[in-house]
Amino acid sequence: MFSEKRYFFVGLCCCFVATLLYLFADAPIAWFFHYNTTPPLREVAERVTHAGDSLWTLAPSLILWIGLWKFRRRDARRAMFMFLSVACSGLIGIGFKVVMSRARPPLLFDKGEFGFAPFTFATDFLHNSFPSGHAATAMSAATVFALLFPTLRIPFYLMGIMICSTRVIVGVHYASDIVMGGLLGWLTADILYKRLYSSKTATRH
Repeated sequence: MFSEKRYFFVGLCCCFVATLLYLFADAPIAWFFHYNTTPPLREVAERVTHAGDSLWTLAPSLILWIGLWKFRRRDARRAMFMFLSVACSGLIGIGFKVVMSRARPPLLFDKGEFGFAPFTFATDFLHNSFPSGHAATAMSAATVFALLFPTLRIPFYLMGIMICSTRVIVGVHYASDIVMGGLLGWLTADILYKRLYSSKTATRH
């Protein structure tokens, strides 16, 4: 019950913040970074943002999951947890992207196009901004590490937030995209953790 209330509260807060950003701040923030990002900052952001690419997480975790299952079951389950968290958040995010069909910032800069076109089922890169897949991956992975290594949860979450923020700096997402992508990543990992590491499951492994 506590977890359900927490999910509802955090989800409601993120939706509220994302709505405010969409209505009042998404476009101004995007324009600000479009005109004020220095070349050194953009170069750093472009390097950091690649850490949010799901392949960097999915491939190693799948290899470890399969390779360690017979010999180090505990570590294999951790790798499984990472793979499933990132994969599930990514797949859910893709579904939302196609359904919501939000124009990315480059279309705002070039054509003045801003907003959603729900249920048009666009699949091209420029119309699948919401939510941010990189943000979902970053916060999903950060949550996995934070749950498995709770003493280091603050650095892990800060790293996840930093990766999320680079999506706005490099001009491929709006702030509300990364808020909802981050929410998706956190929710997916936290829910899976409770399924995989429940007291009943833990006693069997």
